[in-house]
Amino acid sequence: MAAAAAYYLMNYQTPLKELVQMDFINNYLLKNQVKEVVLTKDRRSESFNYRAEIEMNSGEKYYMILQNYENFLALLDMTQR
Repeated sequence: MAAAAAYYLMNYQTPLKELVQMDFINNYLLKNQVKEVVLTKDRRSESFNYRAEIEMNSGEKYYMILQNYENFLALLDMTQR
């Protein structure tokens, strides 16, 4: 039982906080707070197929649900110019 508790504590991750697109752009992206964005396909949903997991320079991690990853990539490209 102690081994199971130790395993749980070592592998426990707090759930990611959700971001909405405007908060992501205004509060993080435009202020150069974004370290990494990872896009994944969410097979559980039929209408919102993609998920962006975002790591900030501070180490905080968030996620955003995306309907179309191509629009999100275009948004990233436009804000970086």
